[in-house]
Amino acid sequence: MGVSRDQSNHNQIEGRLRELAAIVENSDDAIISSTLDGIIVSWNGAAQRIYGYAAQEAIGHSASMLIPPGRENEMPEILGRVRRGGWTKNLETTRRRKDGTLINVLLTVSPISHLMGQDTGALVIARDITLRKRLEEKLLEIGADERRRLGHDLHDGLGQFLLGIALKAKML
Repeated sequence: MGVSRDQSNHNQIEGRLRELAAIVENSDDAIISSTLDGIIVSWNGAAQRIYGYAAQEAIGHSASMLIPPGRENEMPEILGRVRRGGWTKNLETTRRRKDGTLINVLLTVSPISHLMGQDTGALVIARDITLRKRLEEKLLEIGADERRRLGHDLHDGLGQFLLGIALKAKML
């Protein structure tokens, strides 16, 4: 009876692992795991779509290949926080694709704990927010253009109208 229960538990665990693997693989977000030194251990399909590297090109390499110039300090800071058991949540930053283009991403990085309770790696979830950032910039640009247009209309149109009234009032 104990063997049957062990097999049942084993089947349940395998089923849950398959479910988790399906969730990771079907996510629209890049889900990457790395060692505490930043070496990529796993890379899902969304990571390939977002960053342009196939899994075999990324796994075994340093995640620093995704860091653009000027942001080199981010990775050591994030991994240091993970080593201390901390998280990085919703960090808006820039990363570099395989073709060299820069993309805006929203990062969440958390520790991966071993069964014995010690942190053994980092789990990185990255969402491509490049389109959102472009839309935000376009909205800001449209708002600035509209303020300039209103200022121009008020200054030129209303100003001339008030000057005309002032001149007519003096003539009267």
